[in-house]
Amino acid sequence: MKYRAVGALVLGFAMAAGCGPTLRVKTDFDHAASFNRYRSFQMGEGKVIEKGALTENTIVKDRVDTAVQNGLMTKGLVPASDHADLIARFAVGVRTVKELEGAGYPVAVGMWGAYPNDFWVTEHPEGTLVIDLVDARSQKLVWRAYLVAAGSEMNDPAFIQKAVAKAFERFPPASPPPA
Repeated sequence: MKYRAVGALVLGFAMAAGCGPTLRVKTDFDHAASFNRYRSFQMGEGKVIEKGALTENTIVKDRVDTAVQNGLMTKGLVPASDHADLIARFAVGVRTVKELEGAGYPVAVGMWGAYPNDFWVTEHPEGTLVIDLVDARSQKLVWRAYLVAAGSEMNDPAFIQKAVAKAFERFPPASPPPA
C-alpha cells in the first residue's frame, strides 16, 4: 500500500514537471511618473548573459528586442528614432541553479531506497529577463519587469513572446490610490 502511494506521488510530480516551464513575473514602477504622457519609445541597450558573461548572442537578443517592441506597440506606443519618450532596455540570461534536496524519511526509489538524512544536489536551468523603461528626458527608471522561468525556455521565440506579453499586461501600471 505504501508503494502505491509513493508511486502516485512520483507520477504526480512527473506530470506536473511535464506541464511546461513556470513563469514568474514581477513589476515595479515609479509612483511619481505620469505614464499617460508617454507616447513613443526607442530601443536602448539589450544584453545577453551566458555562463556569467556578456555574449554577442544576436539570435536571442533580436528575439527579445522584437518581443519588447511588440509589447510596447500593443500598448499604443510608437517607435521613434529621435526624441522618444521612453527608452526600453533589457538583460536576459540563463543560469544553472543548484538545489540541495533531502529525504527525512525512507522513500522507495526504484530498487534502492533513500534513507533518513540522505541528501543530493540537483541542477536545472533558470532563465531571467529584466525589462527596464527609462524616461528619455530625465534618464530615470520608471518601470521594470522581472521575469524568471524554470527551464531554458529563454531561447525559444514563442516563449519569449509569451513571457514579454505577460509582463506588459501590467503596463501601464494602475495609478496609486489618492492619499
